[in-house]
Amino acid sequence: MPQIAAADSGRRAVTIGEKVLGPRHPDLAIYLNGLAHLYAEQGKDADAKLLYERAIAIGEKTLGLKDPYMGSAFDNLARLYFKQGHIAKAEALLQHVIATGETILGPEHPSLGGYFSSLAQLYVKQGKDTEAETLFLRAIAIGERVLSPKHPQLGGRLANLAQLYVKQGKDIEAETLFLRAINADEQVFGQDDPELMRPLNNLAHLYAEQGKDADAKLLYERAIAIGEKALGPDHRRLGFPLNNLAFLYSEQGKYSEAEILFQRVISIFEKSLGPDHADTIRAQENLEHYLWQRQRSSNASNEQ
Repeated sequence: MPQIAAADSGRRAVTIGEKVLGPRHPDLAIYLNGLAHLYAEQGKDADAKLLYERAIAIGEKTLGLKDPYMGSAFDNLARLYFKQGHIAKAEALLQHVIATGETILGPEHPSLGGYFSSLAQLYVKQGKDTEAETLFLRAIAIGERVLSPKHPQLGGRLANLAQLYVKQGKDIEAETLFLRAINADEQVFGQDDPELMRPLNNLAHLYAEQGKDADAKLLYERAIAIGEKALGPDHRRLGFPLNNLAFLYSEQGKYSEAEILFQRVISIFEKSLGPDHADTIRAQENLEHYLWQRQRSSNASNEQ
């Protein structure tokens, strides 16, 4: 599978880096972070944690907080801590990075925007919506004022705040931000870049929840078309808009189309992640629930 091959390549890169560059070289921190991310994707959390921590230990001394790879390592380790239930540890890690960064780099340094966004996402998961909104807005402001309205991270930050507003039932504000995120990503990456898949999928889901099925379908189909063209028909990221479109078809009574898409999602996740990955299992559960609902609807119709 692709992830296994990628992990093998990552391990080779780390081994060669240790031998050729030495155990404290900054490039080694980058290799370690990449391999740790692959392990986390495979559910090897203990291995991932050790590599993230090692990458950070090397990177703090050699790369510094300005380096984007360091931001990735801190963010990934915090997410892993949260996944493992170490919520306080994740929060403390990001707060430490922000406090250190504000002292060393200054409160408006562009590197801090990513850390604000990461801590905000952690707060969302903890239900601390007010604190999350404040940090999202600060991250967006840094992106627009200090960097550029066309900075590649701006669209993601806008989409994150939009998701918070969806959670709070602020649909108008959420729609506005999703549209801004799509526009920002189009300006930076172009009309057909995979970065657009996430905001398109999320806005489509919002439209589906509002009963705007036609608008939702168009956006799901655009996200899928982008993914198929840029990433290939079996890439993991395609599974999410395909799954949502399957649910939309199911709600519309288009059962044959829905089942085909549910089956395709399972196939994609099995190929890219393996049969035991959480996303694969969830996709199988979605199909089973759909089939149960379909049978229940059929039985009810027969009894009338």
